[in-house]
Amino acid sequence: ALVELGAPLFEVAADRGGFDLGLPASLVTCEELGRAALGGPYRATALTADVLRACAADGAHQDLMDAVGSGELTVSADAFGACDPPKAREDRHGWLVEAPAGVPETPDTTHRLLFLRTADGIAPALVPAAPTERRPDARDGDIVVPHESVLGLLQEDLWTQVTARARLRQAAHLLGLAEGAHGAARAYALRRQQFGSALHDFQGVSFTLARAATETETVRLAVHRAGRLAEEGRPCERAAVDALALAAETAARVTAAAVHLCGVRGLTAGLPVQRYYRLARTEAVRMGTAARLFREAGRLRLSGRTDLELLTAPADSD
Repeated sequence: ALVELGAPLFEVAADRGGFDLGLPASLVTCEELGRAALGGPYRATALTADVLRACAADGAHQDLMDAVGSGELTVSADAFGACDPPKAREDRHGWLVEAPAGVPETPDTTHRLLFLRTADGIAPALVPAAPTERRPDARDGDIVVPHESVLGLLQEDLWTQVTARARLRQAAHLLGLAEGAHGAARAYALRRQQFGSALHDFQGVSFTLARAATETETVRLAVHRAGRLAEEGRPCERAAVDALALAAETAARVTAAAVHLCGVRGLTAGLPVQRYYRLARTEAVRMGTAARLFREAGRLRLSGRTDLELLTAPADSD
């Protein structure tokens, strides 16, 4: 359905066959997928389109971009490796890189997007999802990346932009999970009767729902503001990591509260909150734990850079 809507090409420029709708359109898509408790390869495919656009020169990789838009090329990505790529070893046959140890992506994909840290910069590579032939010199867990699979080289500025946009898509998905869990828990609380009243009428329950709604709205404002900064070409590295850390922490807390509010039924397939909870447990750490992200945000704040936008400060603030 997303391919029929052209979703993989939302962010792609019109001259490359896309819709040129920008990052905000992708953020809405990721948020809606999260609200529906759906995973899938959309975020990794959008990241691939970002990488192809950043590595393209004079229309290079147009065949791959067309395959992304048609749905022929679906991608899984090591999202944690996208933020902290492993070092790669090069020889005459290609590159050897240690297999990512992060959370696995959707298995039903045709290709896998890897990021290699080389002496010249970050080299994204697109390899078939099926395991490659093992080489005698490869260590256990190594992935063989042929030279022709490397898409190009990302310098620091482009790498920062690609990483920030990937983090914001992930944050939007976590936002959707929190919104979906809150909506399902609220519907159950309105329907479930206890002591002659709906659960929603009890202050302990209503306060929990109100707090979750407030936290979720805070994340929504943070994510979409950071997305606007990225779309305007302003420095969004700091806002992106702040938004993702906040979204990860909030999604974990809100989904847990939703399951707790629904009681034992919340752990069964009879209510959807268990699915939001299970997804949040993996998605919240896909690009690093909230604690790790907050530490990175702290380092950015202490770096002395004045061109990084705060999460909530207006653009013209001192």
